[in-house]
Amino acid sequence: MDKPIAYTFFPDKNHCEGFGSIFQSEVFAFMYAKYHHKPYFRTKFKLYNGHGNTDQQNEKEQYHFFDFLNSSLSQTDFKLVNINFNESYKFISNLTSIQRDSLINTVREAYINSKEKVINQQKDKEYKIALHLRSFSNGDVMFSLDSLPWQCFNYDYGLKFNNPKFYSIFYSDIVHLILKSIPEEADKKVTIYSTGNISSFEDIKNRINSNLEIKLNNNVLDDFIELVNSDYLILAQSSLSYLASILHVGPKYIREGFRHFTTSDTVIIKDNIIANFSEFDRIHDAIKLFYLRTINYFKKKGI
Repeated sequence: MDKPIAYTFFPDKNHCEGFGSIFQSEVFAFMYAKYHHKPYFRTKFKLYNGHGNTDQQNEKEQYHFFDFLNSSLSQTDFKLVNINFNESYKFISNLTSIQRDSLINTVREAYINSKEKVINQQKDKEYKIALHLRSFSNGDVMFSLDSLPWQCFNYDYGLKFNNPKFYSIFYSDIVHLILKSIPEEADKKVTIYSTGNISSFEDIKNRINSNLEIKLNNNVLDDFIELVNSDYLILAQSSLSYLASILHVGPKYIREGFRHFTTSDTVIIKDNIIANFSEFDRIHDAIKLFYLRTINYFKKKGI
């Protein structure tokens, strides 16, 4: 008699992916399984190539953080079918927002139920605002130079919408919008999570001018947990904070133009609303950015 089907995700140890990318694949495979009313089982741990240099112990801790995805049933009773990222993501992105919300809530409930004691210990009266920024540095490797640099906080294309000064204005304005929504008498703390050198953050530090902490080059799992457990989350255009947004319960904000669908409780902020640039500026930047990225692509190909 054939065994019933259960789903899993087989990570490729030879493929270069960061923390957010590799584990979002698992989360989407879990959501795919839940939609089809099938169990989800995790595969045995495999090393993967991620951002920066992490030792094997850190990678094991990162892996086991997501054990809440694992079914409590006996894996030997099922036939495992691999669901890769392209398959699970395409399926979930084609669902209605109501269907996606239901699956995302299933992930959040599984996380909260497994981590409840840790979450409760971290909750206090201080409002925590987490801002994730990608920094072009050794700690945040760009796997595709023709497409990703514009997503980095400190990468300057010389465009109105894509340069360090614009990013400082854009993200500090979001922080101030959040601060205004919190009771004035309440304690508040803003934390920037990123990589690279502190010198890249002087401008935004001065613009926020609040109870601010900047955490650079820290353990990625520690940063991830703090992103998830914050009261307000401001995403970078990054799989790390995107994955955090799926687990995070509370208000979330992201710059427009992200490559993935976002959760229904994530507010998409348009560039010209914050920076007050014209639609002409936007179109001009988009054309020039496309040109520059095309040039980079052909340079990389040696054409």
